Amino acid sequence: MSKYMKKVTLLLFAATTLLTVSCNKDDEKDIDHSLDGTKWATKIEDWYYFKSCDVIEFFDGQTTSYDADENYHITSSASTMGTGKYRKDGSKVTFQDFVENHNSSTGNYTITFLSGEITGTIMKVQYEYKGDTTRINTRTYTKI
Repeated sequence: MSKYMKKVTLLLFAATTLLTVSCNKDDEKDIDHSLDGTKWATKIEDWYYFKSCDVIEFFDGQTTSYDADENYHITSSASTMGTGKYRKDGSKVTFQDFVENHNSSTGNYTITFLSGEITGTIMKVQYEYKGDTTRINTRTYTKI
């Protein structure tokens, strides 16, 4: 291989590497993970003999939800934790495949989280209850 061919090959390799690195950095900038490491909870409610609330946690672009006690620890009464993914764009959060399946003595039901809107330390979350797409419900969560 001539000196000229080696220089051309090296230049092409350098240009390809630079473009690949540039594209990957742009892709990472588009993903907002600013909710990672945060927890959000609904108002604590009294239920006969215990206090309960719902908690949503964000981590690595994933999310999980569970029933919790007044100290925000998962309760033994929590039937199934919900898991899914999220994307954040400004103050808007979009949930993907984020479903809680509940199995209890009073019946089985699902909660499908759809989206959220954040204002300061408050997040209003829209969800479907039992797959009823005709009525969207809202819960208010506070950052804890």
